[in-house]
Amino acid sequence: MDDILKTANELGIMIQDTEVYKNFQRMLLKLDKNEDAVRTLESYTSYAEELQVRRKNGDIIETYEEERMNELKKEVRDSELLMQFIGTRDAYMGLLLQIHTAIEQGEDGNE
Repeated sequence: MDDILKTANELGIMIQDTEVYKNFQRMLLKLDKNEDAVRTLESYTSYAEELQVRRKNGDIIETYEEERMNELKKEVRDSELLMQFIGTRDAYMGLLLQIHTAIEQGEDGNE
């Protein structure tokens, strides 16, 4: 078990040394300094999650709710900072997904 934790720690250090991780951290700092962008992203995220849950439960989404979602999407798209953040976040998440896939392939004995 200690070997696994040691290797996980080494992997964490290697991840932190990537440009993808460094860019993501820089964007997090930039985003934290812009309260309007944070509020916009939080509004978009929470509303999207709410609608997703309601759809999953079979609820009817009213036209005005779809219009509100479109307005929030436009606010996000119109924000250069948020679009940069989303791009760097997606790149970082892509790296983590590749790592997860590599771990799964190791479990299956595939490469």
